[in-house]
Amino acid sequence: MTPKTDDLDEIKERLMEEIQDSLVTDVKDVSEKVYYSLAAANAKEGKTTVCYLYDDSDGVNFTFKALSADPYLQDDYVFMAVDGPSSEMRGDATLPTIQGMMVIDEENPSPRIFNFAGMRAIHYPEVVKALLQMIPEKWEKFEQDMLAKEYKKQNPTGDAANETKSIPREFREIKSNKDYDDICKSHKACAIALLPAITTIDYELESFTQKQAILEELDIAAGKMMSPIHYTWINATCHVSQKLISHSLQKSLCL
Repeated sequence: MTPKTDDLDEIKERLMEEIQDSLVTDVKDVSEKVYYSLAAANAKEGKTTVCYLYDDSDGVNFTFKALSADPYLQDDYVFMAVDGPSSEMRGDATLPTIQGMMVIDEENPSPRIFNFAGMRAIHYPEVVKALLQMIPEKWEKFEQDMLAKEYKKQNPTGDAANETKSIPREFREIKSNKDYDDICKSHKACAIALLPAITTIDYELESFTQKQAILEELDIAAGKMMSPIHYTWINATCHVSQKLISHSLQKSLCL
């Protein structure tokens, strides 16, 4: 329900309160003693316990609550919170903070405590990444899903079979309208360099080769970072028409 007030700050505050109150989470508020007992039991059962430590009236951080409801963290993680932890439990950390207990296995038969040292605020992506990397197969599944999501953004009409693969990059020159369609029109963005391919003299060849190499490095880096920009080039010595430089590329391109 929207508050009956004209104060925008008050409206925002009350709406945020309603959102937070309505968020269904699995965070268990426990005492320090209960935490250690349950976390140890979870570790034996193959589950990692993640605990939010705080000592203020604000209660459990909203982002931490949201983490507990993340579908990627549902099966292998248990979320708890301890209000007013002892100095032994918090160590050198400044509250609020996050610590936890990892699973027990053959290589690690004793409980292992981990923490997010130096984290002054809970950054959702960073915590999700750190937790999922504890379970390689979970992290691999997460990365594949993110690749698929990004692929759909950049290639709305692309082949679904390529969704979980790295976005294909074939750095090449634009020589035809089909090249332009494949490299530029089929993606969200492309950067076209006009390179005078004059290679008669040694220093001209060296300059041209260096520029090509720089563009190819940019294209490779963009692919790794899932950037929507695809880098390419046009032989400006051969293709002198202004129409070629335009986005339509209606003029025939020489080989």
